[in-house]
Amino acid sequence: MGAVVAQLPGRRFACLTCIVMTASHFLAPGLADGAACRITIDRNNTVLAEHLEIAATPRARRRGLLGRDQLPSGHGLAIAPCQAVHTWSMRFAIDVIALDRQGRVLKFWSGVTARRVRVCWSAFAIIELPAGAIVASGLARGDRLSLTRTV
Repeated sequence: MGAVVAQLPGRRFACLTCIVMTASHFLAPGLADGAACRITIDRNNTVLAEHLEIAATPRARRRGLLGRDQLPSGHGLAIAPCQAVHTWSMRFAIDVIALDRQGRVLKFWSGVTARRVRVCWSAFAIIELPAGAIVASGLARGDRLSLTRTV
């Protein structure tokens, strides 16, 4: 798979960030050089986020949206690899989408408020959007999302 494998006495593990950076998946076009990206629903060509930030490093994944006062309309954050998110210190509600490696929607939650946890163990990535974005877009389970570079 192209992952960097570290060897410790009696243990072997793969660096998850390396897997994200080298493997084939729907977020790959946005990882190359930090280019600006847009995410759309393939079924109806609806734009979910005109400006999608990708958190692929351990530090960026841990931070997520914490410390922000808002997530502006048209913006979003993709976290990969990720199977769960929490909103313990969030100051605003968000919409959450869990996706597989091909960008298919496995689960989604609208208007997730502070002090909540959302989990999808089969997910490869989670996308966080401003509250109301899912309802406005008509997103459905099984939809495929596509990432395109905008610059």
